Amino acid sequence: MLCISFFLVTPISLNLSRFKEIGVTNCLTSNKPTGNHKCGDCFFCAQINQGKYLAFGGIYHTVRQFINCRTKYVVYIVTCSCGHFYIGKTTCPMFERFREHVNSVRTGKGCPKLINHIREQHGSDTQCLRFAGLELVPAPKYGGDRHRELLRKEAAWIIRATAIGPLGLNDRNEMNAFI
Repeated sequence: MLCISFFLVTPISLNLSRFKEIGVTNCLTSNKPTGNHKCGDCFFCAQINQGKYLAFGGIYHTVRQFINCRTKYVVYIVTCSCGHFYIGKTTCPMFERFREHVNSVRTGKGCPKLINHIREQHGSDTQCLRFAGLELVPAPKYGGDRHRELLRKEAAWIIRATAIGPLGLNDRNEMNAFI
């Protein structure tokens, strides 16, 4: 014979702010900082714009995710000390893409407007460059094409910041991600 018992359970209410006060974290009370941060382990950490607020080309932007030199699938910005900027995207860690930009000034292979600007205005000195992540594109929850979403976000940022304009160093915008 099967015996089933029922117990009267009194519901309790969880005050999440109390958990935060005493330092308990879980998926509901994550304390991971947002914004751009140094990884602390690469040569390019010295050239990252740290913090959660970015200002460029008349735009003020708050970075809402945690991004550092090792973050992948990021729409990023390369800013120059004179106010010019370039917006791009990467599927590899950001420091690898930034290294490619720095090397392109030496080799001449890459983004022509960015290369020419650094060569002509700054004597090929790449120390005038800083980089930062604008937006991290997370893996889709229910499938989907992460790379296509990255292309869409990059195109939207190029339009929003007028990166093909007077201060922008982009020479084109790929719109095929919207087709």
